Amino acid sequence: KMNDQFLISGNIEDMPNIMTYNSVLDAWSKSRSPIAAIRAKAILDHLEKHAEKNSIIRADKLTYSMVINAFAGSREADKVERTEEIFQRMTNAGLQPDVHTYTSIIKGCAYDFDNGEKSYHIAKKYMNQMRESSQAKPNNISYATMLRACKHLLYQGSMFCDNEVERIFKECCEDGQCCQLVISQLKGAASKRLLSKLLPNDYVHPSWRKHVIGRNDYFQNFRKKSYKDRVYKR
Repeated sequence: KMNDQFLISGNIEDMPNIMTYNSVLDAWSKSRSPIAAIRAKAILDHLEKHAEKNSIIRADKLTYSMVINAFAGSREADKVERTEEIFQRMTNAGLQPDVHTYTSIIKGCAYDFDNGEKSYHIAKKYMNQMRESSQAKPNNISYATMLRACKHLLYQGSMFCDNEVERIFKECCEDGQCCQLVISQLKGAASKRLLSKLLPNDYVHPSWRKHVIGRNDYFQNFRKKSYKDRVYKR
């Protein structure tokens, strides 16, 4: 509507910019509407199509990340493929993904129940990329989401599942990102034998959580903030 108004009035103040579009994408990325992801992608398609002629609507890192998050939380049958496609378009545009971008892809994989182990290996690929990145190190939510992927996508109690859970938890502790959410996901993913090995008497060493930012519900707090508050009012 703002774009139509600008075309009618010619008033530069009516011209939507990337902040305008990102605010709309922020709403779609949080929406439970069954068409939310498709609408978000349509906006991205529009921005990419017209960016060369109008630089003020060129998609930025948050634009792509919110479209990825919209697909990750959707019920689209091919949502993992869609998140990977958007991720590729993002990197092709020369933009550097951050921890929220990577974690959103992993979240999409964790709830792709139909593809099980295949989606787990995709999640693992992006987690490894994040750990190797100098720009986007995994946080406590990233590790908790990987453990959730183990719980949802792997055969619990199997040697492979326990090996993956142990590796992820140890990496989490080494990075100082262990928190209550991670412990909760660990208890859901690990066998009783492994759990007693990793958490004897439920003991959590202080160094395991030294780099956790804020409260354990950090990601929920992030999502509750408005787009403008978390991006343009830093």
